[in-house]
Amino acid sequence: MLRNERPAFIRELKRIERKHRGTTDRLEESLGYIDSLAEGVPRQADPIPYLNGRPVYKLRIKADRTKGRDARLIFYYDGDLLVPLFIYTKADRETVAAAEIRDALAEMDLLDTPPP
Repeated sequence: MLRNERPAFIRELKRIERKHRGTTDRLEESLGYIDSLAEGVPRQADPIPYLNGRPVYKLRIKADRTKGRDARLIFYYDGDLLVPLFIYTKADRETVAAAEIRDALAEMDLLDTPPP
């Protein structure tokens, strides 16, 4: 399974890791878990609407202690390709707009591919 991260994703992950130690480890566990699933995305991942059927999901990555420190991972996963698009904490950001997700998909050349 190919994993490819956007540069903006890497920058945000580093910023969150400085504020909330251990986020990177929990993210790697989550991505490894998604990679290992033969039948698809985990049940905890919610599909994101308004993307014309594109396989984009949101997954909560639990923090050690408080719920406000939980990170949210938005990723593209079509069964063969896993691309982390955004990561953020609820304390820093409420949500990611569908237009931002479409822009990220276009940046990664995933918007031109037809939805499964």
